[in-house]
Amino acid sequence: MTRSIDEVRGIIRQAFQRISSDGQDLASASFTDDAIYDFPYFDIYIRGSAHLDIVFSQVMPCVLRQLRQWPIAIYPVADDEDTVLIEYASHATSVHSGSTYRNRYAAVMKLSGERIDFWREYYNVEWFDTAVGPEFPELIAAMIPSDGDALQSRDDSNARRWKSQWVLEEFEDPPA
Repeated sequence: MTRSIDEVRGIIRQAFQRISSDGQDLASASFTDDAIYDFPYFDIYIRGSAHLDIVFSQVMPCVLRQLRQWPIAIYPVADDEDTVLIEYASHATSVHSGSTYRNRYAAVMKLSGERIDFWREYYNVEWFDTAVGPEFPELIAAMIPSDGDALQSRDDSNARRWKSQWVLEEFEDPPA
């Protein structure tokens, strides 16, 4: 299925509107049922659109008030209509410290139809950790059902999912 850049922009903008709705609009409407939301800085990823609803409508409000995220730029990947690179920003208030949280992000997203199937997010971890506080990992563990997250070290299906013609062969056998 060939998508126009306007269609891709619409899919991405709608996802960010839902994520930024304080749970009023469920994020799951923007994700495939078995979507993966991956954090390369941690050994965990979230799987399933229903679990992403929990993350964005229950977990995040416990640590960041009025989280707003918005895309800045969308870069389609040549010869791969399902993959896009996104730059985006966020603004919120830290529940932990009361300070303002701002961050800039880059992500790799794989689309399936009109939904996001895979989202790998890169950001300034120090700023995020400071804003969400030390309880955040325990909060995720307590609120996400056991089938809603996975340790990459035990289940690397997320890595297999995002692989494409653009992934270097060194990925399979990294240099020592």
